[in-house]
Amino acid sequence: MAFRTTHVLVFVSDVEASVRFYRDVVGMEGVRTAAEFPEYAELPTDGATVALMRPPDEWVEGMQSIGRLTGIVLTVPKLGELYERLSAKGVQFSRPPEREFWSGLMTSFYDPDGNEISLLDEESTV
Repeated sequence: MAFRTTHVLVFVSDVEASVRFYRDVVGMEGVRTAAEFPEYAELPTDGATVALMRPPDEWVEGMQSIGRLTGIVLTVPKLGELYERLSAKGVQFSRPPEREFWSGLMTSFYDPDGNEISLLDEESTV
């Protein structure tokens, strides 16, 4: 049986603010929202959709998951240029892009809630 990842979930405290960050600052396009679900939004990528969700207050585990390492890696062209552009906009990074032991060029940034998203230069995946 073949499996395919369709969605990855990032818990956030404010969906509207997170949408503005990912769309207007990071530059992710095609954000999908629905008025009937104000606590949820989708950021499509060429692979899986990144879903932003504010968990209900009573869902303690979901609320505790805001502001953590997500394990999400977004592959991007020209990582160095993106790093410079986002840094100039005030986005906080864990470090400048660095070559990993397996030769991939990577860095990670933090969204307004402190969720950590990794970026991988697409040249590293060839």
